[in-house]
Amino acid sequence: MLYWTLAISISQQKFFGSSSEAEMADDRYVLKPLTNDDGKRGYRLEIDEFLGDNEMTNLFLIALAEIQTNSLRQYQGKPDWLTYYSLAGVHGSPREDWNGYENSVVHAEMVKQAELYPDENDKKIYRDAAARFRLPYWDLIMPRKEMTGSDPATIWGTPEIFKSKDVYVKHPTNPKKDEKGFSKISNPFAVFTFPNAQEWGKAKGREKLNFPKGYNSVHTARTPSSRSDGNTDEGNLNYAIQSQAANYATKLWQMLSPDAKKQSLDSDKVEILINEERSWESFANDEIESEAIRGHDFATVSLESWHDGLHVLVGTGQDQYRGQMGNPAFAAYDPIFWMHHNNIERIFALFQALYPKSKGRECYTSKDDLVKNYWGSGFATPGNKNTPDPVALKDKVKAYLTETYYWATNKKIVPGSLPGWPKKLSSSWALKGKDATGVAAPALHISAITLKAGVPELVARTIPLKIDAPAVQDKVVEESNIVKLANTVDSKLPDVVFNPPLSAPQPSIQQTWNAHICFRWLIHHPFFIGHVKNDQPERYMTKKNEVGFTSVFASTLNSNCESCAVKQEEDILIEDVVPLTTTLYDYLDATDGSETLIRDGNVKTIRDLGPEQVVPFLKEHLQWRIVDLGSTLLVGQEQQAKLEVTVASRQFSPPAESSLMGVYGPRTAYPEITFNKPGGLGFVYQDA
Repeated sequence: MLYWTLAISISQQKFFGSSSEAEMADDRYVLKPLTNDDGKRGYRLEIDEFLGDNEMTNLFLIALAEIQTNSLRQYQGKPDWLTYYSLAGVHGSPREDWNGYENSVVHAEMVKQAELYPDENDKKIYRDAAARFRLPYWDLIMPRKEMTGSDPATIWGTPEIFKSKDVYVKHPTNPKKDEKGFSKISNPFAVFTFPNAQEWGKAKGREKLNFPKGYNSVHTARTPSSRSDGNTDEGNLNYAIQSQAANYATKLWQMLSPDAKKQSLDSDKVEILINEERSWESFANDEIESEAIRGHDFATVSLESWHDGLHVLVGTGQDQYRGQMGNPAFAAYDPIFWMHHNNIERIFALFQALYPKSKGRECYTSKDDLVKNYWGSGFATPGNKNTPDPVALKDKVKAYLTETYYWATNKKIVPGSLPGWPKKLSSSWALKGKDATGVAAPALHISAITLKAGVPELVARTIPLKIDAPAVQDKVVEESNIVKLANTVDSKLPDVVFNPPLSAPQPSIQQTWNAHICFRWLIHHPFFIGHVKNDQPERYMTKKNEVGFTSVFASTLNSNCESCAVKQEEDILIEDVVPLTTTLYDYLDATDGSETLIRDGNVKTIRDLGPEQVVPFLKEHLQWRIVDLGSTLLVGQEQQAKLEVTVASRQFSPPAESSLMGVYGPRTAYPEITFNKPGGLGFVYQDA
């Protein structure tokens, strides 16, 4: 299914574009290849980083709002396929006879809007903003605010730009402006409004989009509920992200970690296995019937399962309401879809760097210059654009991943765990308008790696464009300056340098725990430690004792998702992993308040994460449920779902100089934890 996912991701290059030369007039449907390196485009930015470039954000918001407006318009007497509605429908419904025109739609609109500014100085500024544009990505693991009290989960949440009802822009033609030149428009990142009855009455040759019961047919909605009248429930989405961020950081870490030993980490005789030949299929695919991964003793984290989970997280509603992101037929209508898929592309690029000898390479390369070079396409990590040595590149990527994600996989989260985050958004035009403070300037970033106390740390430096303060918008961004800086970035980038203190402590071996799950297509499984009420399924995704979930991003048989229908008809089985370690820290004797988390039971806390403590604890308290995307509890469906849950432990040696991402040991299964529970591996059903 990830082949289809990446095909859609590559198509978003054509949809949103990345600084291609767009032709208007008669050649409006022609996509010209990206210039290999014009010196202007940097690596892709996370959405909160993206907001730091006011001019680029300004132009992007205007262009996105424009293509979302009047989605059923005509062009030369025929349907205009270059609208948000038309291109989002390619992902699922309605299945129109789309003409297959290819163009960088948003970028072409940005180029067009830049030319509409009446002032020549503004034209130059926004031409340059369009030239350096890359579609941002959304990474739910990035902190959004400072920690509240001692609860580490409070650092996470929904990015502000996805929540704000309105945004401020400096529009080239809108006459309604305040004293600083800002106009207020509806936020095109927050919702997409579907064509109304009047628009459909004028439409010719178009197929109308029809929603099943439970979906908001006026505009897109995220985690909708009766409390929000079927609209986006911001509180629910924010809390769902908070509750799942550490889980997703851990899954990402496990998915990308390349280093392991065949025997116990206590043994010094076993060489570390640098898995350079991991197949693309085993990384991407969650189907256990896949030839590449058939016969696995344990389920593994795949890019597909990671991708699916975020769709379900945003699309799961309450009280029978459902969000578009949870259904392939409608997901692309939600603007958050494109930022999520851009993150999938970024993870895909990291896999390529970590596994340079991967088998199955033909599945994800192309002769097309537009897509064959993942660094040139802007998916790279900072500072790695021209690193030809695969070993050096791998080390840089490992250090980048350790700095960016390892902190979120354990309970040692403190303020400043990720340097530079959360981002200060007080200078954002889009969010603050005339009240924006300071100057948000476009910048090029380079990085160097050092080692502190045995743990890699990414030390980021920023090279601002040489523009005089006080106001970027009042100065011309000279292209020559950008090119000059870009051409020297990699020459200034040092190699990975290790400078551990003489007395650097040796990292201790840790015990990690995962629930491994095998199940049929089209169900959703939240996992818990402790008591679960069957009459509150709408609260499962946000309950404090929920440790994670696994799910499938799929449509029903009567939808336009051909891949979904085939998988259901062929009874494909899915595998996935739910990390348990981070939650188990809460139940340690040494953790304040651990004794109050479980009211009933023989084993309420654990002394450590060793099997002697964890096995009886999980045997008594690990639970799971099956629900649908409307949060309806599906009772007694374990056998029909072919659900098999087992728990395994694995040693892990944390990141150090000799292993930048740490080293995993072999897995040890403990089937006694789950075999006596419906859906547990080995459970015997009465009618079997």
